[in-house]
Amino acid sequence: MSDTSANQGALDPKRPWIEDESQLPSKMSWMGTLFNPTGKTTKLHFTRAWTLLFFTQFLVFFAIGIMLLGVASMLGADTTGASVAFTYIAAIVFIVTTLMSFVIHARRLNHAGRATGWALIVLIPLLVALAQFTFSVIDSASTYQEKYDARAAYIEDPITWEAKHLEVRREEQAKEKKKQEDAKANEIARLTPQASLVIAKAKRKAEKEKEAAEKAAAEERAKAEAENPKPEEDEAAKKEDEEPEFDDDADNPLPSMSAFVLEKNLAAVPTTIIALSFPVMLWTLLWVARAPLLGAQYQRKGLGNIMLSLRGRIGRIQYLAGFGMILLLSGVLFVIGSVLGGIVPAIQTVASLPALIFFVFSMIAITAKRSHDVGMSGWKMLLPWGAMLIGLAIVAVFHVIYGSVLELVEYDLADMPMPVTIGRGTAGAIIAGAHIGFFLWMCLGWPEMEDNKYGPPPIPGSTGPQYSEGYIPAKPEAELFA
Repeated sequence: MSDTSANQGALDPKRPWIEDESQLPSKMSWMGTLFNPTGKTTKLHFTRAWTLLFFTQFLVFFAIGIMLLGVASMLGADTTGASVAFTYIAAIVFIVTTLMSFVIHARRLNHAGRATGWALIVLIPLLVALAQFTFSVIDSASTYQEKYDARAAYIEDPITWEAKHLEVRREEQAKEKKKQEDAKANEIARLTPQASLVIAKAKRKAEKEKEAAEKAAAEERAKAEAENPKPEEDEAAKKEDEEPEFDDDADNPLPSMSAFVLEKNLAAVPTTIIALSFPVMLWTLLWVARAPLLGAQYQRKGLGNIMLSLRGRIGRIQYLAGFGMILLLSGVLFVIGSVLGGIVPAIQTVASLPALIFFVFSMIAITAKRSHDVGMSGWKMLLPWGAMLIGLAIVAVFHVIYGSVLELVEYDLADMPMPVTIGRGTAGAIIAGAHIGFFLWMCLGWPEMEDNKYGPPPIPGSTGPQYSEGYIPAKPEAELFA
């Protein structure tokens, strides 16, 4: 029996594994799925809703926030107002989509007969981000008040402020000079033990001379106080001790309170949610989305197979799960390498190499298998890197043409020749667009439902790919770049 004849009797020919009418996309209620936490959601409807929320966050943060605003800034456009608007929009989008994600998780767990309390895991990144935002706002408000008072003092008496500013600068320079001298002395002592003894003797001599000078100064002060007794403490000195720490930036105008307190901290909300959402995403894709009921579950492939094998095919959910796990493990390996490099300086240059090797190899593995699933060769993963070469070539050409001019404007981007600015912006758009577009293709590309030269499709099934009775897959898995 062929796949074609088997699909003709399916509820949905594009999704031949669906055996229950409630899982058909046409039966999905988007309003109920996203806003009613007391209902139930089938696995297919859950994955569609989760994909919508995931890519809403992805497109808002990366496509608009990084790519669009970044390219506009490179082209010389004033993005101040747009950046402020993006700060508020991004925070609102991430808060709302996280709450919707809680709803769809609760519905999916309810449908699978699991405790819906597990859905609270989805809210952990949001709660941490809001707690961080609250404490940061309180701290920023206090700092803003201090800067406001310092600014008022500067406006009232700028001459006194300038004198204090000069004094503080001299003290900082003296501290920096002493720090450099100490570092140089320590380096010499490390290289030559004899020099260490000389330096130690010089330090002891200097300390004794300092103590003698301080003692003589104290005796002079005591003698002066005995000749001119003061019944009360010097109020001016007491007031000076109680003054707040000098604000070295008080001569510059203050930003608005909303920009300093609210916008700066609000911008960190999406970043915190993204950073904490990777473990949650893995839990979603590997457990919640696969919870079996009213149909089959995805073919069981271990994460090791997904991240390290160069053969076969994986679906969209498995690709996203592998992508999240690779980022998580690469980060852990990088931190471990950095710590080991700090402990053993001899291996510092290569300490992070395992993290890089793991990241590159694993990304090649999951991208190749996902390419196989949509019927493409693994060589297609080179497309965004080809776009990067084109972008770099564009930048190189403009730098060759305007090389003499760029040397003069290197430290003043406002004087950058317009063709160079446009070239850089175009190159940035090509590079970012190619990588983001390819990632979306890997995540959303429709798979081939039949066998291809890379192996059987990883369609849902309790024990693997499901076929009609008596059907035996005949084509073996091909090599990576076949």
